[in-house]
Amino acid sequence: MLKRELASEPRFAESVEDLDAMRRSILDTVATMDRFLHAERFRQGKVQPRNSTVDIRAVTSDLSHQLSHQAKDKGVN
Repeated sequence: MLKRELASEPRFAESVEDLDAMRRSILDTVATMDRFLHAERFRQGKVQPRNSTVDIRAVTSDLSHQLSHQAKDKGVN
């Protein structure tokens, strides 16, 4: 909601970019914590691995998208 309100004002463009970066950082942190929790459940034997089909194009596209945001945040083009 804050982003939507700030986006209408050109003088807050940098703040909107900062909000986007913070959002991505929070989502990345939550995803990392989720992976650790899943790994721990797997280690304890609470989760059994299962085979499934993986759409490699979707995975690489998602990964590319995530890394491009991280690169932009760090000033790498």
